[in-house]
Amino acid sequence: MTRFLILIILIVLIIGSILVAGPHLFTLDNNKHVVFSSSKIDGSKSQIYFAYFLPSVQKIQIFPLSSQLVEVIGGYGEYQLEAVYPLLKMEKKDHRFQSAAMSWAVGVVVDEVSDFSFQSNLETKKHLQRQLKNMVIKDLAHPQLLVESLKLLFFTRSIPMEQVKIETQPIALDQLKTSAASMIYEDCLVAVVNTTNKAGLAAEMSTILEKTGAVVVRIVDQSSPYQLSTFSYEADNLACQALVDRAQALFPTQIVKQDNYKLRQEYRADLVIFIGEDLAKKIN
Repeated sequence: MTRFLILIILIVLIIGSILVAGPHLFTLDNNKHVVFSSSKIDGSKSQIYFAYFLPSVQKIQIFPLSSQLVEVIGGYGEYQLEAVYPLLKMEKKDHRFQSAAMSWAVGVVVDEVSDFSFQSNLETKKHLQRQLKNMVIKDLAHPQLLVESLKLLFFTRSIPMEQVKIETQPIALDQLKTSAASMIYEDCLVAVVNTTNKAGLAAEMSTILEKTGAVVVRIVDQSSPYQLSTFSYEADNLACQALVDRAQALFPTQIVKQDNYKLRQEYRADLVIFIGEDLAKKIN
């Protein structure tokens, strides 16, 4: 009983410390894209929202998405957009696969997919904060995800209500706007190299990356296949490191990271993304 009481006290102290120091410890320093989607296909209205968290301009923009058919990577074929997350949950896909599948489905990098926990629509900043609190609780067992969800929560709390814009009418995926580009990416020119036989994969990925603010200067197909997708960049280039942290959301499996100066010189870019067979096999 005494141990249990001590544990409760420790948990309360930890939560209290986070609430007090959170705004300083968990600062959102880069734009984030989050999809809120019901994990129940027969849930109320099967809600699905695309949210832009934009610290670069101190704004949050949220759009409900209309139902439409999308391709789901991994050989699943076409599904209605609102059915994608329930499918991935049913198949017990991990966080990495969920982000990659939703990114390719909507055509924009998705950093996080979160279970929409309301029976009504997402309409106000208060609703959003409740959603993010639920997100934090569900991420308690996953330290890396927990840090990111805390960043989103404290950022949202810091934004004035008038800077949180939540649309009421669903929009189609081709109406999703490019988020405000993060200035940090300007010092990381990108080359995307398709090493597989799947035509158009480099161009499709480049379009998605550009919607995230990346500057793609070269799109190439090459005949020498890579089995594993690879990022080549200088580890000390903070702009490229930040972009890599975002771009890896497009890959459902672990990517190889290397620092190859000759390759960067060959493609005249700061970051060279080699699309390997591991990704091509997942794309329908």
